[in-house]
Amino acid sequence: MDTFNPHMKALRVKVFQDTEKNLTRADPMLLSGEWGLETDTGRLKIGDGVRRWRALPYKIDRTLTREMVEDMMMMKAYIEKIKREKNGAY
Repeated sequence: MDTFNPHMKALRVKVFQDTEKNLTRADPMLLSGEWGLETDTGRLKIGDGVRRWRALPYKIDRTLTREMVEDMMMMKAYIEKIKREKNGAY
């Protein structure tokens, strides 16, 4: 993997997030690849564009530190940037 480039343009990524109780009650459908974070438990699900929240498996089923969440968001932003560049869209 390439190293982080501090001169790279900033990219903001929105992670769908709420408490476990609210997400379970609302049972939203996440877009394919969209991340959903339970803010009170740190557990993470990734949408498939088909199944609702309760039917999705947890991708990370343990409490995360804020630093871990920030690192994951940075990695996701970097991957999305590479995908856009590969497809010719900046």
